[in-house]
Amino acid sequence: MAKPTDKPVKVEEKAKPAPRPAEKKKAEPNFFQRTGRKLKNWWIDTLGELRKVSWPTLPQARRLSIIVLVTMFAMAILLGGLDWIFSKLIGWIVAG
Repeated sequence: MAKPTDKPVKVEEKAKPAPRPAEKKKAEPNFFQRTGRKLKNWWIDTLGELRKVSWPTLPQARRLSIIVLVTMFAMAILLGGLDWIFSKLIGWIVAG
């Protein structure tokens, strides 16, 4: 056992590491930077998909456009006729 008169033995302390300077956080992109990046990625993806499309030839495009226009014209006449018939029918029921 150690006597009270004995000098205490110094125990070497481990050197503490020097404090690090505060690490700077990388600034997160703001709304406009994030939105710009998203739009740029969207545009690149869109162009990539458009390159994969099998585009019709000019004669095919003309033929399909004519089919669409004729179908629209026929449906307009059909729906206009049905509207006219039902409006006359409702008018006859209400008036009668």
